[in-house]
Amino acid sequence: DFMLTGRPSVSFAYDLAHYAGTERGLFYDLEHVFPGPVCRDFGQLSAALESLLDGDPDATARAWRTRLFFDHTDDASAWRVVQRVRSLYAARDVAAPPATERAA
Repeated sequence: DFMLTGRPSVSFAYDLAHYAGTERGLFYDLEHVFPGPVCRDFGQLSAALESLLDGDPDATARAWRTRLFFDHTDDASAWRVVQRVRSLYAARDVAAPPATERAA
């Protein structure tokens, strides 16, 4: 979810090989989908953090990776859920619960 902020991030995955091979595994190749550098030691972590001080070298790649996982990057997800639930009620010809101030 942090990807939706559009802010840079750095992964410190010192145990990535162990985790991917013996724990729960991974659905995706972390190097391919993580929205920033994947560091495996303190030297890489230090270099990645240092590069962020000079700018944002991964902005374009991060935007692409965000689109892999999110169809919407706005603040209207709750509204879309409410609309979908209402449409399901309408399709079944059942009265939807009344809207409250929070859901409206």
